[in-house]
Amino acid sequence: MGDYLHYCLALHGQLTEIFYGRRMQDLFGIEDETAGVLSRRQLTYTDVEAIRNSRIWNADMFGYWPPRSEVEPVLLPTNFVLAGQIAGIEFERILRKWTKEASWDLATIVDTHTPRLRRIFPRIKSDFWKRARTTRNRAVHQNPLLTKERVEELIQGLVEIERTADTGG
Repeated sequence: MGDYLHYCLALHGQLTEIFYGRRMQDLFGIEDETAGVLSRRQLTYTDVEAIRNSRIWNADMFGYWPPRSEVEPVLLPTNFVLAGQIAGIEFERILRKWTKEASWDLATIVDTHTPRLRRIFPRIKSDFWKRARTTRNRAVHQNPLLTKERVEELIQGLVEIERTADTGG
């Protein structure tokens, strides 16, 4: 039982088959059909409708299905804010890993260690560290509001940092 979530997923299918006499949804199939959401890093109502209308999901079994006008306005902000929050946590983890700082004051850590970080990660733009800290703060505190572009910039920087760390410079 090494992969608990996939074990539960398999049991879900078996239980619905026992309870309803047939499998109401193919959760593995849904995972396959929605794989593009991960690469796009955004869920759209079109994706939701594709799942609802597919052969692999019996959406009517779950009651009310909200119309596009209720769902779409909240998908993008929720997704990029959540992505920003996760990226902000990862930025802080990377910053603390490479600076060995325990201080809660990220501004001081960034100001103190930017020259060293620029030597370790030369392909990262010089203003990335301060902008990343600002984006992290906006993602966590939502004041001022975050922008999708800043989240994308933060994520791209984190990917480059990981790539540089993996290759040794």
